[in-house]
Amino acid sequence: MELTPREKDKLLLFTAGLVAERRLAKGLKLNYPEAVALISCAIMEGAREGKTVAQLMSEGRTVLTAEQVMEGVPEMIKRCSSRVHFPRWHQIGFNSLTYCVGNNMIPGEIRVNAALGDIELNAGRETKTIQVANHGDRPVQVGSPLPLL
Repeated sequence: MELTPREKDKLLLFTAGLVAERRLAKGLKLNYPEAVALISCAIMEGAREGKTVAQLMSEGRTVLTAEQVMEGVPEMIKRCSSRVHFPRWHQIGFNSLTYCVGNNMIPGEIRVNAALGDIELNAGRETKTIQVANHGDRPVQVGSPLPLL
């Protein structure tokens, strides 16, 4: 079977959508790629069934709730775009905003009151200075599990 790149992409998206459906059925929360795949699949299937753009936009927002996805996922899904084929029309680029509404906090996010002024990192902690030199002919990346500030 010979498939075009677009057909391969659609099949990959559809497969991810099926995985998302199965995980939802088990009561598992979806991650970002699964949530986007499920929303996109619902939109593509609705177009295939002959639904209008207005119907798809309305139904697309109800595919998932914030309780069905992992923490932080609703804030990541600002827009979901799908390229769909309608039975009577050519293809259309489809955008819709606000899918699952969360608490607007991203996991690990720290919000700081700007009125407090500058924040000193590692206040009162011992600091060490290290010197890193590269005498080779290729760039070297230095990393550490501890912050190198």
